[in-house]
Amino acid sequence: MEHAIRKHCKVNWDRDPVQFKRFSEKLESVLKKYYDDWEQMVLVLEELRDEIQSGERQGSDPFTDLICSITFDCDENITRVQSVAVNVMDVLARNISGLNFWERTDLVEELDSELDDVFVLSGIPELADYSEQLVTEIIALAKRREQDILGQ
Repeated sequence: MEHAIRKHCKVNWDRDPVQFKRFSEKLESVLKKYYDDWEQMVLVLEELRDEIQSGERQGSDPFTDLICSITFDCDENITRVQSVAVNVMDVLARNISGLNFWERTDLVEELDSELDDVFVLSGIPELADYSEQLVTEIIALAKRREQDILGQ
């Protein structure tokens, strides 16, 4: 069961890196905590497997979670970050819908600039400080989740 959970996390990591990092960390925690109690380990691993299979997300959406994981713990600022994430999603949906968008470097550079503006002008200092990394990671996630973004 351990190997199946690891493989599932590895295969799906790119689509939701923060969520599957959490699952991986939970797996490691279970393995360490119950290393000498196989029966309990199996029960907890089954719970983890069921949680993963349910498809329910812990946290917000993949983009909000990614922003939080890069900048700071979002518990206190989640409303503000979610507002920024909505702006990010709007920018992404508006920009990536064109034909062969990802092959058109001029359009990708415009998207990069527009996303940078969203973070720098957000009024949240941490987002401005990490704007370059945020833009890079958000664009990478958007490439992998393009159909989800366009289907909103």
